[in-house]
Amino acid sequence: EQVKIAELLAKAKLFITDYSSVHFDSAYIGNTNIYYQFDQEKFFTAHYNRGYFDYGKDGFGELIKDEDDIVNKIIFYIKNNCQIEEKYKNTIENTFHYLDHNNSKRTLEEIKKLSKKHEKNYRFNLVH
Repeated sequence: EQVKIAELLAKAKLFITDYSSVHFDSAYIGNTNIYYQFDQEKFFTAHYNRGYFDYGKDGFGELIKDEDDIVNKIIFYIKNNCQIEEKYKNTIENTFHYLDHNNSKRTLEEIKKLSKKHEKNYRFNLVH
C-alpha cells in the first residue's frame, strides 16, 4: 500500500531529514524539523553542490551531524511535546509570507481581479 507524504506529514509532530526539500512543507504545516547530516562534507563534495539554502543558517530546525546529538535532540523534543523552538518559529514566520491557511482564497480573489480587468479591457476594445 502506498502512503502519501502529505498524509504522513499531517500526522507527524517531528520531521527528521537530511537534505530533502520536503522540510519546507513540514515547516509550513507546523512540524518540528531536525536536519541529520552525518555525511555533509561527502554529500556536498560528491553528490550535490551547495545552493543558496544554508541548512545551519536558514533551516527550520537544528542541523546535527553527530549520532549521539541527534538521539539527545529527539529525546529533548519528545519530553517537550515536539514544540518548535522559538528561534525556528521565527525563521518559519520570516520565510513564509502567509501561514493562515487562506492561500486558496487569496489565489481565487486574485484570479477574479484579473478576470475583471481582462473583461473591462475586452469591452473597451470592442467599442473602439
